[in-house]
Amino acid sequence: MIVGLLLALAQEAVVSDLAWTATKKDGLEAASIEYDVGVTLSAACRNGRFVFALGGLPAMAGSEGTRKLDVSLRAPVLVSSAWSVAPNSNGSVVLAPAPSIYARHLRSSESFTVRIPAEGDRRAQRYQLALPRDHAALDAVMTACEIALENAADAIYDPRPLDVVWAVPPRITPPPTLPSASYAEALIQCSVDERGKPKDCALLDENPARSGFGRHALRMITSGRVERIDGAPMQAGGVFTTRMTFSMTER
Repeated sequence: MIVGLLLALAQEAVVSDLAWTATKKDGLEAASIEYDVGVTLSAACRNGRFVFALGGLPAMAGSEGTRKLDVSLRAPVLVSSAWSVAPNSNGSVVLAPAPSIYARHLRSSESFTVRIPAEGDRRAQRYQLALPRDHAALDAVMTACEIALENAADAIYDPRPLDVVWAVPPRITPPPTLPSASYAEALIQCSVDERGKPKDCALLDENPARSGFGRHALRMITSGRVERIDGAPMQAGGVFTTRMTFSMTER
């Protein structure tokens, strides 16, 4: 599993000069940086699936499946984002909600700031992570998964956690042409009408790239309807971002 291999690579990492370190192991192609504070940034590709991970964080007190982090995706202002907790990591390793977008941001930025909000008796922690100018190793991993190195659509991505939920989930059907991989996901951003129906949707990220699942997800999502978590009326023109996934299991 790609996440398990990333965890193993993080345990083997050796502190070095600031640079993306390339690794190829067991079908995994990865690029990573380890900082002297113990934090790691990693991008990995395996079997067409691309992930971007942040490791070395303090363990979480609870067992939630997501972890909120404030990040400098829109520098210099930090914005709230929700990252998936890697299995068996206690929150010390988290996966980016939009791996391609984060990878492109890091290859074009001088630094990346991560702030862990205060939790219980623990104070908030802030990491200012300088980024190397040479990102050839990161580019190689992105290219291996056919991830575009630049994408103008990144500018409209809003990483903030959703304030809406599905009142009527989209009718999910198998894609007419199944992706070559056993897993596919699409990051989609939509505006809504006053009833909460998605409209004017745009595909922001697709994994595996060019699998065709993104186009299929764009058609499916309009069959659903969202509502605000707090029960307030929907405002026409509001925007939300959601991830749709597809997986195949052997029987």
